[in-house]
Parts: sequence; structure tokens; C-alpha cells
Amino acid sequence: PQPSLAKKLVSLHFELGQLNEAYNILATLKEPTSDYHYDLALLSWKLKNHTQALTHINQAIKLNADFARARLLKLEILLSSEQKVEAMSTMKRWLITDKEPKSYTMLGMLLASNAISLADTIALLEDVARTTKHHKETFSFLGDLYTVSNNYKSAELAYKQFIKHLAKKDRHLGVKALYNLGFVSWRQGNVRQALVDVSKAHDLAPKNPHIANILAFLYNQQEDKQKVQKAKELLSLASAHAQEGD
Repeated sequence: PQPSLAKKLVSLHFELGQLNEAYNILATLKEPTSDYHYDLALLSWKLKNHTQALTHINQAIKLNADFARARLLKLEILLSSEQKVEAMSTMKRWLITDKEPKSYTMLGMLLASNAISLADTIALLEDVARTTKHHKETFSFLGDLYTVSNNYKSAELAYKQFIKHLAKKDRHLGVKALYNLGFVSWRQGNVRQALVDVSKAHDLAPKNPHIANILAFLYNQQEDKQKVQKAKELLSLASAHAQEGD
């Protein structure tokens, strides 16, 4: 009964789809580590033993509170066992209390896999925004989701809140936010404001060909010969910078 051989046997059973055998062998090892309890939770979840899976995954998180894979698996277990309220409550707690915004990546993964809906994700982030306003990521995420939902007015307000919370070191984030803000202004028919926002993004990143292209497009919307000429100059610069990037 050597642990290393037992783990190899567990892997072989797992690859063959013999999950009960894999779990039973792994359970005999009784290792006090977060990875060990994560593996037991994963096997239990695949065996559709959600109660057992939650017991193991909670132990894994207890041993390592920052274990991202364990957190994600806990949410997947809760959602697959129709404990949506508990899953969203847990997600909200992590979003509010985390010093580092790792939970936003996790939320994005759940949304991308259709484990949670767009509407539920927006509702959750709106709740987080009401509870704590120091997470700039909340507003950035909300702005993107509102944009996807064609709710451009709400997206505009969210991006403005995001920019308001940026520090000087977050210059690269400011470029993206101003670019997005310009886009939602344009989609609302406010070309003048879109020009203001995208021009600020261009000032911060003058060699970004995508921003230059959009700025040229906006200038071309204006019935002004000088601005049309400016658009041509920007397109020429954008092409040059794009070639430099290549």
C-alpha cells in the first residue's frame, strides 16, 4: 500500500471511467491536503454524490482559502445540484471580501460555460456594486455585460464609475475604458461625445492602431473637411503602427 502507486492506480481507474474504484482507493490515503480533498470532491461530483462532493470541497477550501480551482468546483457543484441561491450567495461573498479580484475571472468562466445566465450575472454584480464600491472590476465587468445586452446607457454609467476608481498606475485600463465609453456613446448616437472619449484614449495610446482606426471613423462622421483630412492622417498612422507591430 504505497501512496504513489495508489495515486497511479486512481489515475488509471479515472481514465477508464471507473470512478467508484478511483474514489475508493483515493479515500484510503487520508491525506490532510487541499489537493487531496479537491480530487475526492471532483470524483464525488462526477459520481453525482453532491453532498459528499460539497463536504470534500469545503474541506479543500478550509485548508487553502485561495484555492481557485476548488472555489470554481464548489460553485459548479452547487449549480449542478440546483442550489443556485447558495451558489450566487457564495460568489457574492467572495467578490466582496477578496483583496485580489480573482473571483471575477471565475465568474467570467461560469458565464462563458453557460453555468449561469447573463441576467443572473448582471443582477449579482449590481448587488455587489451596491454593497461595496471599492472594486473597480465590478464596474468594468458590468459595463461589458451591459454593452453585450445593448443597454448602452447603463454601460456608460458603469464605465464612468470604473474610470473614477482608477489609479495613475492603471493607465492601460483607462485606455480600454475610454475606448469602450466612446463605443457606447456612439451606439447611443452621440458622436461628439464618442470623439471626446476615443480622443482621450488615443492621447494615452497614440500607437494603438485599433483606437486610431475608430477615431478616424468618428472623424469621418463629421461634415468637416478638416476632420476628414484628420481621419486620413490617422488611418495612415494606424497602418504604420500596425506594420510596426507585425
